[in-house]
Amino acid sequence: MNASWLQRLVTSTLRGYPNNAHLKELEKAPENLYLFKADEPDHDTLTAAVEGCEGIFHLATPAVPEDKIVDPEEDLMADVMNKNDRLVRHRRP
Repeated sequence: MNASWLQRLVTSTLRGYPNNAHLKELEKAPENLYLFKADEPDHDTLTAAVEGCEGIFHLATPAVPEDKIVDPEEDLMADVMNKNDRLVRHRRP
């Protein structure tokens, strides 16, 4: 699990939930691991995953073909940072 060392409670989004079902078999997973099927480009699918979270550790690697990336910072990081900012603003009371 990518972020299991960061916190005791892990909330994660997955692209292919059935392919990752083995994660629910990890020790203490039933009470400490919450998995959400989400599509990163679709902001609405991510809001449920961050509901109640105190912080976001974005550890995913974008699944974008290399020939489609012109400027990595602009094409990948700017989009991720904008999405995370919107999610954090959504979470704030």
